[in-house]
Amino acid sequence: MFARIISFCLISIVVTGCSSVKDKNNSIAGKSGSMGGESSVVTEITANFSKAVEAKDAAKFKSLFLNDSVSWFAIISEQDASRYKNDPRHKKVNLHEIGHFAEWLVKTKEPTEVKFSDCKTSGDTDVMVADCGYAFYLGGKESNNGREVFILINTESGWKISGIAFSAKTPKKEDM
Repeated sequence: MFARIISFCLISIVVTGCSSVKDKNNSIAGKSGSMGGESSVVTEITANFSKAVEAKDAAKFKSLFLNDSVSWFAIISEQDASRYKNDPRHKKVNLHEIGHFAEWLVKTKEPTEVKFSDCKTSGDTDVMVADCGYAFYLGGKESNNGREVFILINTESGWKISGIAFSAKTPKKEDM
């Protein structure tokens, strides 16, 4: 009986949490983007993410995340899987650490840049998911692209990234 009550409560929380809070202008929690579109929260997060990558600013980059242990998964595309099949450092799904990427940004001598596009959002005033197209550039050349999904939470100090998963495929040789 107790297990049923707990299950019902969890389902209620999930269903309630997944329903969108919209204001009279049909926007996310009073933000400028509408459900399914790009919100001002996501515009700000992706802009700050891009600026930190381009500036190689580890502190600014890390400040976007809830903490250093946020899960960040890279999923290698099927087209690139054969390239990595004999490399034990790479699997289909790779877990990255925010701190290591921030350190790499600072150490690499080549210019870095990430561009986001076509962001779609869903959420309410406390949680949000953003699904964006992205392209990552190293030394002025596109090194990989795909879709990047951000899980965002509204904390006492503002919106923070609490998880990321992104597909990673390298551009075809004729695109490079």
